Amino acid sequence: MELPKISLLSNGHSLPTIGLGTFQGDEGNSKVKEAVKTALQLGYRHIDGASAYGNEGEIGEAIKESSIPRNEIFVTSKLAQTWHKPSDVQRALEVTLKDLQLDYVDLYLMHYYDLSRRYPETWQAMEKLVDLGLARSIGLSNFNILKTKRILSTARIIPVVNQVEIHPYFPQQDLFEFSSKHGIILMAHQPLGGRPVGVVLGSDKPFPTADEKVGFATTARTFG
Repeated sequence: MELPKISLLSNGHSLPTIGLGTFQGDEGNSKVKEAVKTALQLGYRHIDGASAYGNEGEIGEAIKESSIPRNEIFVTSKLAQTWHKPSDVQRALEVTLKDLQLDYVDLYLMHYYDLSRRYPETWQAMEKLVDLGLARSIGLSNFNILKTKRILSTARIIPVVNQVEIHPYFPQQDLFEFSSKHGIILMAHQPLGGRPVGVVLGSDKPFPTADEKVGFATTARTFG
């Protein structure tokens, strides 16, 4: 199964539209390696991880054992808040690359902004990762409009994506329109809603994916 790709508008690289997230696969109690290997066998070509998840070693083993050429797999990782000091950013990615057994990641995201408000400086350090060839693209995760504006005010490289909570119950239309205006693609984590959605499903409000008019059900069937 080959999944379609979209262009990352600000730098021309392509990104598989559907990826496998590895959140909640905790180190020492995880089936992430098995999940990644199975996903790759089924045709997934985007694996989304983060150093904070504690399982990038498993991801690296799965990719290596898959025997799929590196240039066919899109790998995303994220900079944890504990590494936001600009002088720590490169070392953080080097640790991730060692765990993943890779020379570069396709996409490196700033996982969250930190309360120190130094994240524009952290972003500048991330830009250097692109210059060094350690990350082909860089972006944000869990950033709102205000925080994104602060990044854009000093950015040399525009974030290619912002990975946020986005699903039928939380469409984030304002953020979507703002991001589109600046060439930033919104990437949804848990696009059908995470575990809290189960609470909503217990109410009398119908889940939008069940509505054929919305189109989510059709999309789900199309991509399995």
